[in-house]
Amino acid sequence: MKRWQGIGIGFLISIVALIYTLHGDDLTQIGVELVRGRYIFLIPGLAFFLLAFYLRALRWRAILNYRIGTVHAFHITTIGNFLNSFLPLRLGEVARAFLATRLTPPIALMTAASSLVVERLTDLLALLVFLLWTISLNVTNPSLVSATYAMGILAVGGMAVLILMAARRSSASRFVNWVLVRWPWLERLRLRTFIEHLLDGLVPLTSITGLTMILLWTILSWLASTVVALMTLYVFYDQPSWVAALVVVEGASLAIAIPAMPGNIGPFEAANVTSLMIVGMVSGSNSPERAVAFGITFHVLLVLVYTILGMIGLSQEKITFGELRRQIVPSRNKPEINATIEP
Repeated sequence: MKRWQGIGIGFLISIVALIYTLHGDDLTQIGVELVRGRYIFLIPGLAFFLLAFYLRALRWRAILNYRIGTVHAFHITTIGNFLNSFLPLRLGEVARAFLATRLTPPIALMTAASSLVVERLTDLLALLVFLLWTISLNVTNPSLVSATYAMGILAVGGMAVLILMAARRSSASRFVNWVLVRWPWLERLRLRTFIEHLLDGLVPLTSITGLTMILLWTILSWLASTVVALMTLYVFYDQPSWVAALVVVEGASLAIAIPAMPGNIGPFEAANVTSLMIVGMVSGSNSPERAVAFGITFHVLLVLVYTILGMIGLSQEKITFGELRRQIVPSRNKPEINATIEP
């Protein structure tokens, strides 16, 4: 697909999402809600924002078996979130894997990539825990219950497969040898090296201590992120709930993956408004305009923090945004990631 076509599709998605979000709303009332906001609550929200990043950096260190320093883990994590907020398809995760290969000593590309798969699955497990908690509090929204069961099956099943692969490494190697005997041309794809690096990234899952620490940092980071959403809700609502904050956080994370305009303008706001509708916060005295005002504020907060921390991270990792973007965004003339970066 040509670049202008991709931009056009993203622009169209943003326009449709904005129409959905603003349909029937009074733009003047949205402005009134924004003016009335109690922005003092953003101060503790920012503190928990930084804490969430720090906890995710500690988790990534644990997944990589402490082969990466805390400072590098923090900066690379912030860079990934910065790029995820501006580029589609969560290309920030690709950037993180690439940046890990530039460290001294370098981490193999597939080892870094497998660590990010573990991250996503542990995120799903953490979300499952929180959603089960909300259901136990008599939250019976059918959409929420269905999403919980679906994510539970996906997360538990995926994690079980990864743990089995990590624990039975010799079996995985024998399977690769069996495949190569029958299809020797796969040797040219370095399949054996690919699998070895992939399994390297799963080593911490074979340790009870390692797995416990990974899950602990995951739960704590989700709690911190939920507090950020809760504090932002307090800007506009007198008694927001933890359930609303959690649903907002998940909706926002899904919106970032949608290929829209830079900054995910439109899908992000639509996800926030929909999340508040799911938990019943767009009714009665809580007008749709208030939900839109919250979505705008939450979006601006995230983009500002992601941008500031991401730019600091790029400076500390000694790479520019343009250089990194050229490495991770595929073009017609080069592969998605330069083939020379894997040690």
